Amino acid sequence: EPEQLQNREYSIEYVNPSFLRVTGYTREEAIGQNPRVLKSGRHPDSYFAELWKTISSGKVWRSMLCNRKKNGALYWESASISPVFDEAGNITNYIGVKEDITKQVDAEQALQRAHRELEAIFENSLVGVLLVREDRRIIRVNTRLTEMFGYSSAELMGRTTRILHVTDELFDSFGKAFYNTLAKQDLMHLEHEFRRKDGQVFWCQVSGR
Repeated sequence: EPEQLQNREYSIEYVNPSFLRVTGYTREEAIGQNPRVLKSGRHPDSYFAELWKTISSGKVWRSMLCNRKKNGALYWESASISPVFDEAGNITNYIGVKEDITKQVDAEQALQRAHRELEAIFENSLVGVLLVREDRRIIRVNTRLTEMFGYSSAELMGRTTRILHVTDELFDSFGKAFYNTLAKQDLMHLEHEFRRKDGQVFWCQVSGR
């Protein structure tokens, strides 16, 4: 793990080989520098003010930092910065132990982007979409489906799909046809009668997987 030791004047006194490998600086370039040489500009000043307030009061600061390598590339660290005390209990130095977590952060950000994209597709689809559990209780609906059936999302969440069917018999027959078919294949289509909240009956082409 990258490690650095800095004195009360906030200049770096010691770095380990991992620090040199991650940041791209040589030992000679790092020693004597203020840690702000790694500053990426991604964090507000208040973030660092809280960091220094914590460690100067004798406590350990733990969080994530986005820093900048010598070549300008950004990287993420899981950091723990602690004060070092002398025999009289005075703070003499600070030591930072850090782990490069850039790959994990990049993967998480990619996952978040994919999630936002899928949510946008789901909500803006021109067809009604609903997700149901094995007991046929509704767990997600998109805006188009609520428009089609006249229910709000809150009115549908947790209810069985019986609320969308014309009769108990049609609810049962649909379940047998739909789920029995899906047990044998990944995708199926059928046409079926449904009922809106206002009582209007209409036909839908249903695709499921």
